[in-house]
This record gives sequence, C-alpha cells and structure tokens, in this order.
Amino acid sequence: MNKPSLPAPDMAAEVPPDNPLTTKEGWRHFIGHEPVPPRLLTAGGRAALSPQERMREDERRREYHADLPMVNTPVIRKVTATSRLLIQLNRNQISARRGVILSGGSGTGKTTALTQLGRAHELAVRKRHPRDANRLPVVYVTVPPAATPKMLAMEFARFFGLTFPSRADITDVVDAVCATAAHVRVDLVLVDEIHNLTLTTRSGAEASDQLKYFAERLPATFAYAGMEVESKGLFAGTRGRQIAGRFVVIPATPFTHATTEDQESWRALVGTLESTLRLNHHTPGTLAGLSEYLFHRTGGMIGSLSQLIRGGAVLAVEDGTERITEELLDIVPVDYAAEQSNKRTAPAKPARKRRRAACCTSAGCPIRSRPPGTRFPPPTSAAWPPSTASTSTTSGHRSPSARSPAACAASSSPNASQHSPDAPSTPSPARCPSSAAPSPIGRCSGTSHRPAATAATPGTPAAK
Repeated sequence: MNKPSLPAPDMAAEVPPDNPLTTKEGWRHFIGHEPVPPRLLTAGGRAALSPQERMREDERRREYHADLPMVNTPVIRKVTATSRLLIQLNRNQISARRGVILSGGSGTGKTTALTQLGRAHELAVRKRHPRDANRLPVVYVTVPPAATPKMLAMEFARFFGLTFPSRADITDVVDAVCATAAHVRVDLVLVDEIHNLTLTTRSGAEASDQLKYFAERLPATFAYAGMEVESKGLFAGTRGRQIAGRFVVIPATPFTHATTEDQESWRALVGTLESTLRLNHHTPGTLAGLSEYLFHRTGGMIGSLSQLIRGGAVLAVEDGTERITEELLDIVPVDYAAEQSNKRTAPAKPARKRRRAACCTSAGCPIRSRPPGTRFPPPTSAAWPPSTASTSTTSGHRSPSARSPAACAASSSPNASQHSPDAPSTPSPARCPSSAAPSPIGRCSGTSHRPAATAATPGTPAAK
C-alpha cells in the first residue's frame, strides 16, 4: 500500500518579501522598528536557565548588538534642524523650493543622517495626524547607476508600488507618480546616491532635468545625499548653477581629534554607544577610556566606529567573556579606508625591552666572543681549571681573546714558544681563570670571568 504523499511546501511563503528601504513597505518597517534592549540576567538567573533557553537568550543579545540603537551625531542634528526649517519655508512656495544636499566621503554617515531625517519627520507628522493612516509624508529613493529619466521615474513608481508595462511612456509614469504623491500628501523627498548623476553625459543631464521636474511638480522639500558632490560636477554648467542656487550643502566629514573640544566630542560619542551595550561583565567607561585607540582604528568615521563596537559586542557574547577589551577589538575587521587611516595616524606602540644577562664589556669576555644566539655549554666539571671542552668556542677553537693580560707563567715561559702554532695546545694547570667557561647563569665578574662561588684548585695562581 502506497503511503499518501505529503504536500509540497509552499516555497513562496518561506521566501521573505522583497521590501527594501526604497519601497513604502520597507520604509514603514524602518520607521516602526526600534531596537529594544534585552534585560540582563543575574548570575543565579542565568544559571537557572536550561541550555536551550541560554542559547536563545544569547541569540537575542547578539541580534540586539548587531543592530544597536542609533546615536544622535552632530551631522544628524544639523541636517534635521536645517531640513525642518526648509520644510516650513517651502510649505507655501509655488516653485523654486529650497533643498539640502548632504555631501561627504564614504563612511561619514550620509545615508544614516538622511534616513534619520526622514524618520524624525514622519514620526512628527504621525504625531500631529494620528488618525490619518493613508498619509505617507516621506519618499525615499536612490539614483541607479547610469540613470536615465525613465529609470529615475520608475524608482519613484516602485516606492509607491505602481507597476507599468515595459513599453509604458515616461509621461504616464511621471503623471501617475505625481498624482499618487499628492494623494498621500508627500512633503519630504529623500534622494540618495545623487553622485550617480553625471551632468557631463547626455543621459545624466536628462536625468537631472527629470529630478528637477519632480521638484517642480511635487509640493515637497528635496534632500539629496552623495559622495563629494562638489567634485562630481553636480554644480557645473547651467543646470549645476541652478542647483547650487537652490540647495544648502551640509558637509559630512569624519570626526577630528586635534583639539580638546574635538576629543571630548569623540569621547562623548563613544560613551553614548557604550551605554547601549548589554554585556554581563563589561565595566562602564572601558570604551570611553579607549577613545583615542578607537579614533585611530576608525579614522574618526562613524560608520567604522559602529561596526567596530557592534562586532566587539557580538564576539564578547559568543566567546562568553561578556566584556569588550582592546585585545578583542583588535580582531574585529574594519573597512579598508579605516585600516589605511590607522596606519597613517596611529602612534607606534613601544617595543618591549628584552632582559639581558649582566656581562662585562671587556674584549676578553667569553660571552662577547661567541656568535649571537649561541648557547653556552654546560660545565663539564665543578673543578678548577675547566676542561678543554669548556674553554673552546662553538667552532671547536679556543678564542684568542680569552686570555687575560695577567697571563700565567706557562704561556710566558720560553717553553711556550717552542710549540708549533699548528699543533694543538693543551691547557696548562697554571692557566689563568679568564679562559674558563662561564657559569650556568652566564654572568661575568670583572675581567677575570670566573664564577664567584668557584674555589681555586691548589697550585693555581690566585686571580687578580
């Protein structure tokens, strides 16, 4: 008997919906999302959890630290204050409305400031009109690479969820977008990646004209964000001069560490991020004490700082240490720009000094006569004088500098000159102690180089 086959799983239900920030569904999710700090359990409460419950608790804290609450930076405050004023000024304007352009390098928080502006404005509008569920006061779009007028218009249509056939005329798309925007009462339009508009090309110039046409048709304030738009030709030519005459440019630059005020501002930012951590054994103020290290490691860029602290917090939960240290932050990867900035600005760490055995500086020292890295052989006998093996160097030949100026009588006697220079020499019982092997601890004592605890053998001349 054949068993009934199970129904195939609904793959469409398992795939998450495609709701990026550039759609009204994704934007509404962004507006309503607020990271909730998880509660920290005591040691007893954590010990009472089962392994599965402890795993779920750690997973919640990892997810929280991967998406820490946003901090209010100076750029965000300036963009929000300027844009709110422009929205008030543009409310009764028929044309030539004023706008704002956020310009800066990568990792300086341009997109963050732009989206936080839209979030703050929409929350304020919802507070004033709590019963108007159809109101959509903010539109967020990005300029696609090599944008054409129709591509730009379709970005606006995609945000509203409008669909058109592939052969649709651009005029129909623009009219539908403007009608929908008026119906939901849009009064703030956010356009990101504005540097993708190149006014030196025909398609880029036409796309810029299309964006200007939207600004004339929609009763809204436009806010742009892009990478170093001043050097991208956005203000060049007739079109550029018109944009420059209507928009306020707010630079987004990395933090600096030159003055005391700059250092305190950076330390306050680090302290604000540290206050959002939820780690069991982290000492408050640790990251604030590492503010200079964090500045050099991130180049003063808010995006790199956020990545570094969030990554350190996630690793601290995973390895069970529950604290962020400089050693842990060293293994958190950051972007290439931050790494290069760290190489240019970070102070060199002091080299650790090696402990060296005390030794004399005379040329006859057997320690100095040995090649670097040579280990001293153990003494063959505690008796004095040492054997032949202990008076030779690592190459098997006795060092000529091992003889003291107070040479023994055997080396200065006439019989000593009768030996052939090529014949192997035999140590004399009366040899001075300067050719003796060093003590096991490798310590020399004056010019005699004899161990302090070794007594002379009867018949051996006393050391001078």
